[in-house]
Amino acid sequence: KNIKVSFDQNQIMFSTDDIYIISRTINNSYLNYKQIIPTDFTTEVVVFKKDIINALKLVNIFTDKFHKINIKTDIINKTLELDSRNIDIGENTTNINAVIKGEEINEKFNAKYLLEGFQSINQDSVVLKYNSKQEVLIVQGVSDGSFVYLIKPINK
Repeated sequence: KNIKVSFDQNQIMFSTDDIYIISRTINNSYLNYKQIIPTDFTTEVVVFKKDIINALKLVNIFTDKFHKINIKTDIINKTLELDSRNIDIGENTTNINAVIKGEEINEKFNAKYLLEGFQSINQDSVVLKYNSKQEVLIVQGVSDGSFVYLIKPINK
């Protein structure tokens, strides 16, 4: 189909015979997103993507309305522990094998937001990079740094 593009100083419109998409344009400099992505990390955890996706789906069943799960590293046993509790449903703790470097992690995250990030990675192994000073978790494919998924923990 032909797409008609129209714009002025404040809006842009894309239209066909049966579809109209209108968006406001911004005449400003865009946020320098690279400033909020840490370059150094206190912890790196490597896991198989399918293992963490399956674990997230399982613990999400037992989450509260905010889909809150706790992620904790066990450096001695080399596992990543995911647990959740819901007073009406029950609780679940799932451990997956991991390669862990650095400090321990013990933070709460939204399980649904985490799942969204892992679904976008086309690799078998993923790395979770954590910066305890900035409280930021970065999710990437192990051998591909072109995709960066940033997630903040849920407030305590």
